[in-house]
Amino acid sequence: MQTEKARSLANFLKTANDIFSKAYRGLLTESSNWQEWKDLFCDSNFECYYQSFLDELKENIREYRDIQLIKDYILNFLGEYNYSYDGDVNQTILNRGVEVRFLLTLKKDLEKYHNHINSFILAGISSYEPSSILMKQYNDTLQECDAGEKESASFVSSEIEEEFEDTYPAFDERFDFEKVKKECDQLTGTLAKITFIKDRLYDLQQWQIQYDEENEENYLYTHIYYPKFFKLCSLELQRLNERLDLELKYGKELTNGKETESGSTQYCWQASDTDLLELVTALYKEKAIRRKDGKEMSRKELLNCFESLFGMEVKNAESKLAKATERKNNPTVFLNRLQNAFNSYAEDKLDKK
Repeated sequence: MQTEKARSLANFLKTANDIFSKAYRGLLTESSNWQEWKDLFCDSNFECYYQSFLDELKENIREYRDIQLIKDYILNFLGEYNYSYDGDVNQTILNRGVEVRFLLTLKKDLEKYHNHINSFILAGISSYEPSSILMKQYNDTLQECDAGEKESASFVSSEIEEEFEDTYPAFDERFDFEKVKKECDQLTGTLAKITFIKDRLYDLQQWQIQYDEENEENYLYTHIYYPKFFKLCSLELQRLNERLDLELKYGKELTNGKETESGSTQYCWQASDTDLLELVTALYKEKAIRRKDGKEMSRKELLNCFESLFGMEVKNAESKLAKATERKNNPTVFLNRLQNAFNSYAEDKLDKK
């Protein structure tokens, strides 16, 4: 593989950045060798080094036809190049007043070619997929090389080229998980988000049947284009389902980490938490409420039902219940009030007769 031009561009940018850094920190004076730097770091030299790298990049693409190898080639020689300074760079240069015009032009060129290089490696540092700019360069180069033959706008490895045809399914942005996540986050309601993710998984399965090649282990192009899509969606569904369980439990919808009352919660518990615990415990001991599936219901589960009904949460439930049972004079204050209320109702009915 040819690497000379990539090395040269990296060294040129590093040297230019070192000179600019020293000037920015005030380590260069009017007596420094400015003319030599002006001649070396002019616009035309920046462009010359960069174009030579592009020519070498295209030649490597044509020779090796392996997108992952090309991505590693760029990362290896240019992945560490970085242009970043704290503070107002322009203001600092103006305040120093030394070779202002040259330094402002040098700053512009450093930023420009940093952005060019970053566009090639932005998605490649932490992701399996190359950046969209690199994919475009890769496919455009192969189209120029194989003039007269139509190629899809997809990237392929050299192993796939040897085994399969020259026409490949295009990359489908519907299965770019970052975009899926953004679309999902814009939806309102946890259930709507779960449905959206599941629908997108079904869409990918339909895409596989229509366009993919199935081998013994997996789908070929899905493995190349969307290698982590199913796992990421599965993890997101797990998170959303856990959130939905909490919403159903407390009768509230969790939005952006905060709780908002759900429209399904229409009733409020007017008595105290301890009063509710008295009622729930009595109903539990009496077995007045049971599950439809016949499974045994715990006292905590019964309490959760009431919490969900009233959109509330009884904190420190066991501690409050223990204190209630320790009341010496009357441990069933609320239940007694209920008894008195019912007796009053019965007496009123008798009086009306």
